[in-house]
Amino acid sequence: MIRAQFMPRLACLAALFLLTVSSLAEEATYTFSGRIVDVKGHPVTGLTLITRPTKLVNGHAITTMDDVTIPFSDFDKSDEAGNFTIANVQPGPVQLEILPPMPGQSQQSYEIVSLKIDPTTFYPTVPAHMKGLKFAIEPDANLEDVVVTVRPRTQYRGKVVFKDGAPLPNTTIKFDEKSEYKQGKHTVGKGLVDYPTQTDANGYFVRYVDEPDFEIASYTVSVKFQGLTATAEFHLKSGEQRENLVFALEGAPMPIRGQIVFDDGTPLPEAWFTLDVQAIGPDEGHRSHLSGQRETDNAGFFVEYLNQPGFYTVVVEYQGLSATSELTLKVGEQRDDLVFTLDGAPVFFDIVGLEMMAPTVPNMIGVWIGAPNGSQYKSVRCSSWKDAQTKAHTEGAKLVSINNKAEQEWIIEHFGFLSYWIGLNYSVETGEWGWSSGDPVTYTNWAKGQAERMDAESYGFMDGGFHGEWRVVLHGDEILEWRTPIAAILQKK
Repeated sequence: MIRAQFMPRLACLAALFLLTVSSLAEEATYTFSGRIVDVKGHPVTGLTLITRPTKLVNGHAITTMDDVTIPFSDFDKSDEAGNFTIANVQPGPVQLEILPPMPGQSQQSYEIVSLKIDPTTFYPTVPAHMKGLKFAIEPDANLEDVVVTVRPRTQYRGKVVFKDGAPLPNTTIKFDEKSEYKQGKHTVGKGLVDYPTQTDANGYFVRYVDEPDFEIASYTVSVKFQGLTATAEFHLKSGEQRENLVFALEGAPMPIRGQIVFDDGTPLPEAWFTLDVQAIGPDEGHRSHLSGQRETDNAGFFVEYLNQPGFYTVVVEYQGLSATSELTLKVGEQRDDLVFTLDGAPVFFDIVGLEMMAPTVPNMIGVWIGAPNGSQYKSVRCSSWKDAQTKAHTEGAKLVSINNKAEQEWIIEHFGFLSYWIGLNYSVETGEWGWSSGDPVTYTNWAKGQAERMDAESYGFMDGGFHGEWRVVLHGDEILEWRTPIAAILQKK
């Protein structure tokens, strides 16, 4: 049974609002299923729906990310007929959302227009891409045959390249945007100046246009990067997703590639840091300056693109630690030999869920901890599952075997939210998953669809989520759907 409390009509739209649920069964969950269709009723394929937990604060529905006792629902992607099923949805107030595209995937994006639960149709009171659509459901009430209507968000997607066609990847750019469109009998003009955005690994960026509905608009967009500029003019219809824009900067790329490490040689993986670059120009008294936030990859490397030859001082800063390098760049030169050594010990952070950053337990690295089950556990840094196995043998230990839910929860509690290699590996001879310790697999905590991923060399790891679900790395995997582990958990009796 669904319970809803209605707010006043806004723009002739009804709103489905959150309600307080009197009492919730702690472990009870429900299933939410139906179809996703566009405004013409056609099925929409490949969209991923999720519900987030919410709570009432002074009568307002607030999406909460800090209550780790309330898990997210499962994810589900709509099939060719638009059908979807979301399992493990917590009863009570939730927020229904469409997950945005992930890097490297299709950039097409949608927003929720309405939710139909016969015989009533509900609408969001604010744009659904901002706040989703909120509702509350009684415990033990599975909702079936709901219809979620969506529409594409108006957007344009541009690729930023240098004069020679080389893309500008993983870089913060700024752009100016001017637009004009008809609103009734009037022409409305709007503009953005120095709007920052990030290119992806192939040099693309996406701009979502969330203006009121318009038939067609004229756009002039100028991309700016370190004194270089590229401009494009185009028209955009309401609901259109423009994909073919190219912004060619009038210059040649001169990339510098550096690795950030701590003084013990440990790299700083997947972390945001501050980059500060100062260049002395032809006039010794003139300096150009570049600074901003950048992110390292899973091995601690970053790439920055400069557009002028000369002498540079490069400083990286991370949580109060810093390192400096000096270099001279010639026209068209590339430097990939820079190492920035931070003068301190590593403190790692991991992205958990969708938006939350949760600290790990850095003082536990390299320390044996006794558990109630009589075993001792220790985490170590490593570069691969085989490297973890070697380090376990050196310690007279095994990679951890997780044999029940209590052991799983104890490990998460004491080792935090990093991704860890565990003893899982797939045997071609037996055709089954097993523990490297030889223990039988009596308990599993697989993420959805992971147990079926296997080849001649398949290894398991525990992801950095709240539930520590198990995932698989296949031999030759280069890009994972989850963070590549940089540590392992060892166990000895």
